[in-house]
Amino acid sequence: TFPTPCAARTAPRQCSFGPQKGATADEVAALDDGLGYFVSKLSESGFVDAAALAEHEGAGSAGGIGYACFLLGARQVSGAEYFLDLLDFNTRKDSCVIVITGEGSIDEQTLAGKLPAAVARRSGSRPMIAVAGRSLLPRERWSEMALTRVYTLAEYTDRDSSKDPELSAALLKQIGQDIGTTLL
Repeated sequence: TFPTPCAARTAPRQCSFGPQKGATADEVAALDDGLGYFVSKLSESGFVDAAALAEHEGAGSAGGIGYACFLLGARQVSGAEYFLDLLDFNTRKDSCVIVITGEGSIDEQTLAGKLPAAVARRSGSRPMIAVAGRSLLPRERWSEMALTRVYTLAEYTDRDSSKDPELSAALLKQIGQDIGTTLL
C-alpha cells in the first residue's frame, strides 16, 4: 500500500510491494518518504483529499495508477472482475471442460483477489489448473482456489526465467505440452 510513509502509520503493516520487486529496506524507506512528500505537495496544491485517498485500499495498484485515478474521481472496482466481465468470461467458460489460469507468483495475495482467485470463483466445478512463475502456496491450500494442479516455471529450471523471455517461452511451451498430455 502507498503512498503515505510507513513511519506515519499507527499500525504496522506491509507498506509496499517494493521488496517483492527487488527493493531493499532502505530503498523502500526512501520511496515511502518520497511518496509522502508527493502527497503533501498534492494537498498543498488543492487536492484536499490527497492524504485520505493515499490510504485508500487499492491506491498503490499498478504502481500508483489507482491513486491517480482516485485523485481524478474514479470509482474503485475489482480489476480482475472488471476484465473477466470485459472478456465475457461467464459465457465463455460454459464451453470449457477445464480452466487454465496464470500468475507471476501464486501466494497469499493471490487468495486475496488476484485474477486466478476471481477465475476460480467463477469457474464453478470445472477442474482448474494454474501456471505461474513460482508458487508459495502449499499444496494443502490449493483447494481454497479449487486448483487441481499448479505448474511453475521454477519447477522446470534452476535459472531465473523472469529475466529471460526466451527461457520463459520455452518453459511455458513445455508446461502446455505437459498439461495437454495429462488431459488425454
